[in-house]
Amino acid sequence: MNQKVKNIIQFALLGLILIILPAGSWLYLQKGLDYQKSTRADLGNFGKYEVRGLFDVSDEVYSNWRFDDRLKLIFHWHDKAQQDIMLKLHEQFKKSNGLNIIALQDPSMPDVIGAKVHVYQMSLDASEIQKITSAIGAPKEYQEEEHYPYFVLLDQNNEIKRFYDYRKEDEVKRLIEHVAILVPKSGRLNASK
Repeated sequence: MNQKVKNIIQFALLGLILIILPAGSWLYLQKGLDYQKSTRADLGNFGKYEVRGLFDVSDEVYSNWRFDDRLKLIFHWHDKAQQDIMLKLHEQFKKSNGLNIIALQDPSMPDVIGAKVHVYQMSLDASEIQKITSAIGAPKEYQEEEHYPYFVLLDQNNEIKRFYDYRKEDEVKRLIEHVAILVPKSGRLNASK
């Protein structure tokens, strides 16, 4: 091979390393950042709900549960579809240590969830559940129903970020995406303490 061909090959490789690879990496990272940005744009601020009021335990016990530096997912558990969603979420995020799941349930419901995973189950009568779900609120399109159909996502500051209707598959997918984006931040917070 003559020197001219070697120089062309070297400049082509140098161009690939200095221009093409960084440009490709930038485009790839930009796509991921755009996705995160659009996903975070779906989250809102629908008020505050003080989760501490749900638990009749000492401040020390509550503090050990570390609710204040984790995401919280609250739902009124009353059917198998919700249990399946909750188990899927728990399985996907159990190692992150950044999500607390709180199931409000009627005392007559069997303790199926607790037997499989660690979830804070609140055994409450219908009027108590109604009082909590009223305090949390609901999206504007919500019509009074026998059972509150939402998973409610709260951030580390107890700000309600979004409501997810568990009966709609696209809402459940969005819930998983939002938790996936928000939980790693919570997990890093926990690891540093």
